Amino acid sequence: MSGRHFRTIEDKIHQFWKESDFGFVKSVQDSLQLVCKPKEIQHARRSLGNFGVTWKVFSSNPILYLGKEYENKRVCFKEAIFALLPRMVFGLYYNTPLTPGCSKSGLFKAFSEHVMGRLGIIQERNFQPTGNTFLSVLHALEASSVMRHQADKTCSDQLICNTIKIHFKNSSEPIRVTLLSRGTKFRNILNENEIIHALDTYPGVKLNVSQYSWDMPFAEQLKRSHNTDIFIGMHGAGLSHALFLPDWANLFELYNCGDVNCYRDLARLRGVSYTTWENEDKVVEHTEELHPRYSDHPKFRNYAFDVREFMRLVERTVKKVRQSIDEYTKKRGS
Repeated sequence: MSGRHFRTIEDKIHQFWKESDFGFVKSVQDSLQLVCKPKEIQHARRSLGNFGVTWKVFSSNPILYLGKEYENKRVCFKEAIFALLPRMVFGLYYNTPLTPGCSKSGLFKAFSEHVMGRLGIIQERNFQPTGNTFLSVLHALEASSVMRHQADKTCSDQLICNTIKIHFKNSSEPIRVTLLSRGTKFRNILNENEIIHALDTYPGVKLNVSQYSWDMPFAEQLKRSHNTDIFIGMHGAGLSHALFLPDWANLFELYNCGDVNCYRDLARLRGVSYTTWENEDKVVEHTEELHPRYSDHPKFRNYAFDVREFMRLVERTVKKVRQSIDEYTKKRGS
């Protein structure tokens, strides 16, 4: 590169990494050839597993498996698309560099809507129509707490009466909470039963406890996530369902295990609000059998949470989500 000239420093940096990449490929070429010999092909996997349903999101063509039928044959592709590694530095979704204050990526919103549309997953929350009359009534409702009880008796304008009823119907619909229960050895909620009882008895909340395992079809997982207003779970890949939450939802990462930015950034990209544990004095770690290799890592531990502190965060989050639902409803009616 020393004998070449570049118009900008950016062009020079780009060319450096381009040549570095090709140099790396050349250095490992022999090992790549070894891995890709036809006799090394694995024939066992003939399915996309639990994620197979998503194939129709991207293509109407059937899946063609490059298995035994193509052994010792050369296969050529006219066009090919390869995914970015999920945890690559400066990649997409995980580790995406975000500008401070930037959120609500149009790309992520469009992808979420595309997946939901292709799979036929609908939003089940019933939003009532709104308009200018509705906005006027909202101000009146804020000024008078008794209007709800007097509306049917005092309203002479039937439209206003109906609008008041619509507002209270929207406001009184329960907040749908999904608690993601882990079926793994680590990052479990030790007092999960207490947490479930507290949520289940909290007024105005409809609780769904789910375990997103291979036993639950992926389409059902997406349906539950898309019809969730508050999605609660420990730090882990299940929280990537933030991508499919509705616009007004909240991602509640119960404990981030020291990985502060990961799912907070995902929530920002999707444009949903984010909550996580705040008081380290009110969480207790207790792990009977430590990981043989990562015994000191907080992601390989189990935790119990102070229920009162947890419900304080829940109460705050419920208020935030209700406000977001109201804002979303007003926007739809404007």
